Amino acid sequence: MNRYLMTQSLLSSWKYQFNEFYDLYDDEETAEQAELRARDSFISSLNREPIAVNPSMLKGRDFETLVQLLTENKTLKEVLELEPKVAESALPARSSTKTNFEKWYDPAKQIAEKVRGGVFQASINGTITVGSQEFVLHGKLDVLKAGVIYDIKFASRYEYGNYFDSAQHPMYMAIVPEAREFTYLVYREYSGLFEETYRREETRDIGNMIAEFMRYLEEQNLIGLYKEKWLAQ
Repeated sequence: MNRYLMTQSLLSSWKYQFNEFYDLYDDEETAEQAELRARDSFISSLNREPIAVNPSMLKGRDFETLVQLLTENKTLKEVLELEPKVAESALPARSSTKTNFEKWYDPAKQIAEKVRGGVFQASINGTITVGSQEFVLHGKLDVLKAGVIYDIKFASRYEYGNYFDSAQHPMYMAIVPEAREFTYLVYREYSGLFEETYRREETRDIGNMIAEFMRYLEEQNLIGLYKEKWLAQ
């Protein structure tokens, strides 16, 4: 029987369609446009189309890079000397050869002190059977340290509990059985640092989420597209 690839980013793109956009935006037209963009983004993900890098994504990448540099005990001066090289690596998506390393130094240093000594950017794989179908799970950890998975987030908006229904921690906890908890380390721009932690015993079963996803694909006549694009090698 064929096996199919499943990633947390695909599940997250699917789930994002159901955000309460009309609560997020005061303008009904803006909310409707956001809803349509979320649907289009999901279809692009389902087709495995390349993701266009946007300013928010660049900020997130820069912030994670800064954290990793600071785990190496680099000073602010040393980090700023590396800034042009980091900025140039994202051209032409970036309109400037500057990052925000100096502005983000203090929050990034706090996170670096927490995750120093961990394993960064480890690719992880696992399998799960849902019903009679086997799926290959794949992901990449920001940091794994002493039984804790850390994921570093850069956000313009954030409220505690934002990641409660995320696909990320259920999937990664399923792939990494030795992890006892998953912590989102969130830097909300201009507001400070937040931590959102989920222990294994309170984490949703990723199998149930995948089953819901597959039912949705069947209902929307998208199951054929998924099976074509996400066949595991």
